[in-house]
Amino acid sequence: MSLIAPEDNLLLLNVFGNGLKLDLVSKNQVVQWADSVISRDDDPDYFFIELSLAKNANELLSIINNRIVLSLDENSCRVLLGLLSHMFSNELTDIQKAVSIIDKINMEACLSSMEQESLWNVYYEFDRRFELIDNTDAELREIITKALIHYHDFTIYNVEDWPDINLSIDEYWSDIDIQRLIDIECQHSAEKRNREKQALRIRIFMALIMLAAILFVSVNYTDFVNRTMVGKFKRDLYQICLILCIFLPYVIFRIFVPRKRNT
Repeated sequence: MSLIAPEDNLLLLNVFGNGLKLDLVSKNQVVQWADSVISRDDDPDYFFIELSLAKNANELLSIINNRIVLSLDENSCRVLLGLLSHMFSNELTDIQKAVSIIDKINMEACLSSMEQESLWNVYYEFDRRFELIDNTDAELREIITKALIHYHDFTIYNVEDWPDINLSIDEYWSDIDIQRLIDIECQHSAEKRNREKQALRIRIFMALIMLAAILFVSVNYTDFVNRTMVGKFKRDLYQICLILCIFLPYVIFRIFVPRKRNT
């Protein structure tokens, strides 16, 4: 009875299958892995023997597809990006092909929203430079390298370390997300303080206008009283003017400083 079953290696086989499609995994790498499994099992599953005897990548894909359903999830996408990171840093693939692979992986929507945003930024920068693109675009190469560096620890030879690498990536993006929320909160607080300062300046300005208006009316009324015999009508007119001097600045104040709404 076989000690090692293909179903025990679903993640790796998914990486192999999708990696063969994207030219991130070679035929020799898959065959070498199958040979290592055969050497460790006295009665290996015939699946591994088929892989070992495969003549090309298409045959390997056919064998894998006949045994498992190829799919992509967060873990396999990250591993594929890790393989791409190694190829790109070793200049085994050019900018256009690297961006194309990143786009295909990102279109699967298997990664976290922040990871997808980081990868979309790569595609945006590439698209922005499309007419000027060449393999010596140092700035774009650096952008791609930085986007892939988080996955660089993945290789097809350290499968046992994949869970820990995945955990460290989760922690990294979680820290980034927390910092982003803190930055947003700080920005909102700063905007709130600015609004409060502006409202205070307007209040002070309105208060000064009201004070000046009251003083102006009072002085002119006193002068008017001293120069004439003021009747009831004139006193009423004065009171109306005084009320308007108080009410009008308040109306202006409410226009510029709306009431705070509960959110």
